Amino acid sequence: MRVAHVITRMILGGAQENTLLTCEDLLRIHEDDVLLVTGPPLGPEGSLLERAQAHQVPLAMIPSLRREVHPWHDVVAYRHIRRVIEGFRPDVVHTHSAKAGILGRAAATAAHVPAIATGC
Repeated sequence: MRVAHVITRMILGGAQENTLLTCEDLLRIHEDDVLLVTGPPLGPEGSLLERAQAHQVPLAMIPSLRREVHPWHDVVAYRHIRRVIEGFRPDVVHTHSAKAGILGRAAATAAHVPAIATGC
């Protein structure tokens, strides 16, 4: 199965750690094709990107995907997420967090992804 996870940023936190653990398990236990789509880990919390890379979780970095609402960045992020999803062609897109949830669901719908899941 091909699964894309979309989350706003990979900082130290519950939703982010859960998402990363899910990606790691899908790769290791189920041998699924996984892609973690995320924005930059901005903020004082710390980053989980090094752990993702150490566990060989494939990443697609979307520089314009930010937590704050910014109409221009949000449009650019949506277009980038859609291109990534269309290129990866997942069976499932699983979105996490408010911003990534809205943009990821819209992009997955436009890309005709068969299954879209929300939440952590």
